Amino acid sequence: MIRADENIVRGVMRSYEDAIFKAVHGAWSDWRELPLGGRLLFPGRTRARLVHDFMVQRAVAAWAGIAQCA
Repeated sequence: MIRADENIVRGVMRSYEDAIFKAVHGAWSDWRELPLGGRLLFPGRTRARLVHDFMVQRAVAAWAGIAQCA
């Protein structure tokens, strides 16, 4: 199995860290901002799926902005 060199991977990912951080933490904020009644209706699996979808939406928007700036 090929193993990636951690230092190389960190160097490549460094320019994306802020966008990834914002997407992940923003997704959890999106979840917390849902009305409490709605949040209580969803089991853990659904919560995970919703947070994932919020993350993907934020990541797509962030990367679209990065691509436009490049």
